[in-house]
Amino acid sequence: QIPQIEREAYSNLQTIARLKAEQIENWLGERRGDGKALAASKEFNAQIHKFIQDKTDTKLAPEILGRFQTLLDGYGYNSILLIDSRGHLLLGQGEHQDMSPAVRDLAALSITGKPVQGGEMFRDEAGHVHLDWAVPVVISDAQGERAVAAILLRTVAGQFLYPLIQTWPVASAGAEILLVRRDGESVIFLNKLRHRQDAALTLKLPADNPALPAAVAVNSAKPGTMQGKDYRGVEVLAAYRPIAGTAWRIVAKVDRDEVLTPLWRTVYWIGLIAFAAIATIMLALLLLWRSQQRAQQLELQAQKNKADRMIATLADNLPATFFDSGA
Repeated sequence: QIPQIEREAYSNLQTIARLKAEQIENWLGERRGDGKALAASKEFNAQIHKFIQDKTDTKLAPEILGRFQTLLDGYGYNSILLIDSRGHLLLGQGEHQDMSPAVRDLAALSITGKPVQGGEMFRDEAGHVHLDWAVPVVISDAQGERAVAAILLRTVAGQFLYPLIQTWPVASAGAEILLVRRDGESVIFLNKLRHRQDAALTLKLPADNPALPAAVAVNSAKPGTMQGKDYRGVEVLAAYRPIAGTAWRIVAKVDRDEVLTPLWRTVYWIGLIAFAAIATIMLALLLLWRSQQRAQQLELQAQKNKADRMIATLADNLPATFFDSGA
């Protein structure tokens, strides 16, 4: 039964990995679509350009921030920032408005290339994990079409992405979904882990470990399944697949012992029932044997008693017989 149970487990893991990958791809696609729609708003871009040229206009900043607030309320972003071509923060709406070098580089890349740019996850000083999209503010004037600034759409992974990843379709004590990517010679874990605290963007393991499902996943461009040992050193069954349009890989895994627990439970009960049945049969045979022994003993005793009575009768009758014959 073990190979059949493992095949069923791999099939379930592949289904879960595919479902989670599609959900993440759709979410990323929606964020990129929001950026493209924002970049295509010529009127709003012109308004931002006018604000950059004349920051003394007291009406423009509140109007731009109002539009940012509408995006925050309607699309679930954590914060929205306006960054100029020199990497300076002009306006910001939302909770997290820190400007790391990576954020400035992402904005500059968007302004230079003019497409919507998606960044990599990063952890801020407070421990929050962010994911940003930089949207170029493109205008057309006498100098031609050019980007004058970038709008940064920021999400916090803990609000949507992490809950999506961590949700398992059925109750399980050890099952887990991992989001990983390659980082040099290591594989880095991008999401919170069930069995280790504060592992997001901090836990790195060698990418050349053939027994580690996360390492095998980042080295493969295709979906697959395997049996190996996870970051805890526990034997697991795993299915992995790439996230389209990213360097991410998703890994769905479950402890092998958990998969086989129903089998061991079945074996236990079958063994217990078989033992009880054998014990019952042996007890019945023992009682039957004892009954037969007792019956034989009673029969022998009866025969012995009968013989004793015959001898006693013969002894009682022998003198008379002998006397009569002597006369």
